[in-house]
Amino acid sequence: MNIRILKIGGSLLAPKDTSTLDENFMQNCASQLAQFQHIHPDKQLVLLHGGGWVGHRPAKEYGIAHAVRREIFAILEEKAESSCTTIRV
Repeated sequence: MNIRILKIGGSLLAPKDTSTLDENFMQNCASQLAQFQHIHPDKQLVLLHGGGWVGHRPAKEYGIAHAVRREIFAILEEKAESSCTTIRV
């Protein structure tokens, strides 16, 4: 299985200094992800993203971040290849 993992920080989607989602950034990401899939149809892409300012309070209140993180890493350890590429945006 050929998996690529992309994690987008929540502050890129919903910057803390504003109260809105960055729709231009999200459109640009969607376009680039579609292009990646078109160029590399044999690769599976896993997209992880943070919650930004929108998700911080509920995640902290309900302990979501820790539970989800444990589940995600358990799945990735089982399925992903031994080498990963990190892309900084």
